[in-house]
Amino acid sequence: MSILHRFAPVLIREGAIRGSFSNFTVDDAVRFTNNTSVKNGGAINSWFSEFTFRGDPVFDNNAAAGDGGGISAYQTNLTILDGLAFVNNSAGGYGGAFDASVCVIIIDGDATFHGNLAEDGGAIFLYQAVAHLRGGSFSENSAIQSGGAMSISQPTEVTLYGVLFVSNTADIGGAIALTSTGEEPTQFEACTFVSNSAVDGGALYMSTNEGMEVVRNCTFYGNHAEISGGTIFHTGYLGMIETVFASNEAGQDGTAVFSIGVVQQALNVTFASNTLNCPLGEYAYDKEAEDDSCRFELACARCSADCDAIPSSVTMADSTIPVCLELMEGTKASSSGTTVATLDLQEGYYRTSAESQVVVECYLTGACAGGTDPENYCADGYEGPYCSVCADGYAPGTAYQCHECSGTSMGSAVGLAAAVVAVVLLVVAVVATDLVRVVDGDRSIKDARTLKGRLSRFQAFVVNAFPLTTVKIVVVAWQIITQFGAIAGFVYPEEYQDFLNVLTPVNLDIGFILSYSCFVTTDFFDRLLIATIGPVVVLALLALTFVVGRKRNINSEAAVRALDLRHAKDLQKADRDRLPNLQPLGDLWEAYKPSRYYYEIIEYVRRIMLTGVAVFVLPGSSAQIAVVLLLAVVFLFISESLSPFAKKIDMALYRWGNGVILASMYVALLLKVNVSEEGSETLSAFVVVLILANVFMVITVVVQSFLLVREWRSSTVSEREPVDPRSKSSGWLEDAEEGGEEAGTGGEWEGGCFQSILSSKQDAAGQNVSASNGVPSALLL
Repeated sequence: MSILHRFAPVLIREGAIRGSFSNFTVDDAVRFTNNTSVKNGGAINSWFSEFTFRGDPVFDNNAAAGDGGGISAYQTNLTILDGLAFVNNSAGGYGGAFDASVCVIIIDGDATFHGNLAEDGGAIFLYQAVAHLRGGSFSENSAIQSGGAMSISQPTEVTLYGVLFVSNTADIGGAIALTSTGEEPTQFEACTFVSNSAVDGGALYMSTNEGMEVVRNCTFYGNHAEISGGTIFHTGYLGMIETVFASNEAGQDGTAVFSIGVVQQALNVTFASNTLNCPLGEYAYDKEAEDDSCRFELACARCSADCDAIPSSVTMADSTIPVCLELMEGTKASSSGTTVATLDLQEGYYRTSAESQVVVECYLTGACAGGTDPENYCADGYEGPYCSVCADGYAPGTAYQCHECSGTSMGSAVGLAAAVVAVVLLVVAVVATDLVRVVDGDRSIKDARTLKGRLSRFQAFVVNAFPLTTVKIVVVAWQIITQFGAIAGFVYPEEYQDFLNVLTPVNLDIGFILSYSCFVTTDFFDRLLIATIGPVVVLALLALTFVVGRKRNINSEAAVRALDLRHAKDLQKADRDRLPNLQPLGDLWEAYKPSRYYYEIIEYVRRIMLTGVAVFVLPGSSAQIAVVLLLAVVFLFISESLSPFAKKIDMALYRWGNGVILASMYVALLLKVNVSEEGSETLSAFVVVLILANVFMVITVVVQSFLLVREWRSSTVSEREPVDPRSKSSGWLEDAEEGGEEAGTGGEWEGGCFQSILSSKQDAAGQNVSASNGVPSALLL
């Protein structure tokens, strides 16, 4: 029987060709499609016959409940020439494309087997057959049990030359399953196996009895076995000649070859980059080989007795040994087979490259997008280590955020910056004028005392209701804690870090508001330098005013009339709140005891040491945190020994703030050295305590503010104008002016002693002492 059509395809549907003792020839573009059989041979069922296919016939979407989805043949000679195609055929038993028992099969040409499915032999099942395949390809065929592309059982003689196997799958033998072979060896020559997969034997599963299966001049690349034998799982005898195994993987033994039998030949064989396919939750990492181990033992498992027995003709391209490790924090995997290069970073984590095993938490979760591509680890607008650097066209803001620069924001930034500079200059001018007036004595002490009294009722309310010292203690503690994470290069636990991000405005980082980086390029060290030198410059300007004032007073009449008071400094301590020449610097000393007036300098040193200087101490190491923690303890001992604050509530809050700083640094040290292994619940409880401790400081400020307001309101009942909250109800100035017998409170001086001095109208030189404002002119220097 001959089916011939040279000009148009012939479609054969809803039926099958059944033939016995026949001769069939199919030429050209004949198409067998959608045929079904409840038994064998979805399109053709033949026995004791001969079939020849020439041209480009197509078998697609044929199905059989039994064997041979396209063709079922018994004792039939089957010859396939040119470009025959079997596509998407299926069988409930053997051979999704065709099943051949006791047959002679010759396939010569560009035959294509694609997408076929069966229980055994996804495309072809051969039993006691002679088969010669030259050329052609098998792709994406699958078998439930064995032989994703071909299953060969008890073959008489089988040779495959130049055949391509791509992405075929099965339980055993992803491409080919070969079982119960005889004396004649099965030959694989110049074949290519790519990306085939199985539980055992990613490409080939060979269970032989007598003959030696030979793999010659073949290439195995990217094949996968869930358990053993990334490319070949074999029992019996195996010969490998001029063959390359590259980038294959297995879950356990034999990343390339797993041998239960004997490898009789291994000539000019190359193993390269064959690795472990680690299970879900682990990733593969290549470690350096030790003296008693080598990669060949893993690539070709049980192929030799030990590393010294490796054949000289075998080339191992890798000196390392792959191992499986647990996924580190900040990474994830959706399937098995994860490697260092394919680690999937979670959002909020960063690593420097695809080869790095160091995964760190980002300062800002949204800055790190995660993923597998190092080029896209950072979100838009972020770059650099930890994704903490703003990319071109973005400006830094609070809490490590970057904001896009635009025309509108640029204009607003310039305008706002100009406005801020104008306000600063105005404030400096007013303060400078006030300082000069005080130094020159243009205002009387009474004017200085009643300066706040001339403010409006609202201004007086604000002054009296805002506990500056208490707020400063809290703000300084927050500044140290929030800056310490960026300096030491770590991130606090998520809940605590989120809380601290809310507090970052206390650092006065107005980079986003001004968007200065949109037109001025700066980095962390530039900002650190400005933040460190800024207070020093301010102090220098303040000191300059005293230098100028002292030089001017030396040439003034006041210097000539100065009293030589032996205890002038003690007098200043005694009633420092009323001395006009000390009032401009009141914010620096009024919170402290008279004997500890200098403590603000120690406080400045503490802030600089715990933030500015800390950045240069063993950067990025746990030792850096340990050193800074030790410095914090030293300053704690200094504060406890001096007890500098005038008010007990301020001292208690300062002590509490130091405790929060120490606890935060201690948590940072635990995280840096990875010793906090007691569990997330313990760490979370510690974080909750830290947050509550910070909240307690805020509550203290609010309560103190409430008490001050209540005290101020009660004082206004008996007074017509607001009173300076830093002044006392009575002092030696009033007593001196009114001729009282008692001096003001504070210090060691009693009123009688100082009153006797004021009552003197002349000094030893006969000069009048100016007592019109109740203070010796020597105290005004």
